Amino acid sequence: MNVKPFVGVGVNYTTFFKERIYLGNGNDLELDDSVGVAGHVGIDIPFAPTEAFRIDARYMDIKTDASLNGTDIGEVDISPWVYGVAFVKQF
Repeated sequence: MNVKPFVGVGVNYTTFFKERIYLGNGNDLELDDSVGVAGHVGIDIPFAPTEAFRIDARYMDIKTDASLNGTDIGEVDISPWVYGVAFVKQF
């Protein structure tokens, strides 16, 4: 068995739609698009010549300006870590 670690770096572009704020009075929340760095690390654990089990983690730098009813209310920092487990099939 040949475990294959991997690492990647790239650019993340996030666009928001259908933003909602639940204050009960029809407020309009708006979040600007965001561009930031993204990272990806993990390992593939092969169990057949073209199949593997993958464990990975991804990070996305998501910071955006927010406005409520047209008034700037500051910056929102979401920046999640996303963890995954997957079956990989190579063709």
